[in-house]
Amino acid sequence: MSIENGCILAALSLSDELEGIAVRARQLAQGMALPLVFVHIVDDTALYDYANSFSLSGLVSGEYDEVEANNELKARKLIEKRLSSDSLPGETLEIHAGARAETLEMLARQRPTAIIVLGQPETHSGSVIMHIVRHAPCDIHIVRTAS
Repeated sequence: MSIENGCILAALSLSDELEGIAVRARQLAQGMALPLVFVHIVDDTALYDYANSFSLSGLVSGEYDEVEANNELKARKLIEKRLSSDSLPGETLEIHAGARAETLEMLARQRPTAIIVLGQPETHSGSVIMHIVRHAPCDIHIVRTAS
């Protein structure tokens, strides 16, 4: 995909490495003069698995939307607080629910994305990274993290 009219899509978790990934994504966005979109994906599959293992059919059928909305709001507040300093003009934060790898790939395909920025510990290779490396429609920048 062309860098022209693209954006930097930076995937954030609530881990201690959030700030380091944000700093690197901001450096890339400034250096490339591209808009920056921070994305946090609330993994709804974990909630489904929990509900199914305990036969919580009400949670899955009706109350799930409320729980999902609460999780997304909590994540937004936590991330906004941690990102508040050094923000770039026009940078945005989006919170989505879904399976992390597939949702991140879908978001990169839905908009012109020049680079996906992800954090990855040195000690292991996660399933999200493996999926994105195989299926991303754009370049990938991996930020080496401590844990």
